[in-house]
Amino acid sequence: MPHPPRSGYGPAPTAGTRLYTLSQDASLLAIDTATNAVAPGEGVPGLSASDVALGPDGHTFYALSVADLRIIGF
Repeated sequence: MPHPPRSGYGPAPTAGTRLYTLSQDASLLAIDTATNAVAPGEGVPGLSASDVALGPDGHTFYALSVADLRIIGF
């Protein structure tokens, strides 16, 4: 359901969520599902197999193993 317009508060937030995927250069990309575009500043560059990285927000870990990606928020 779309968000109603908010007068005086800037644009309303989009209804999209994030899809996290790995690029060929082993960077974690955050894709905005509302626009199908990479969300700038939300990815994690330079991950390798069996790696853990702290995300740009400072409170989310991204754990990569050979089989899966786990997103751990605290």
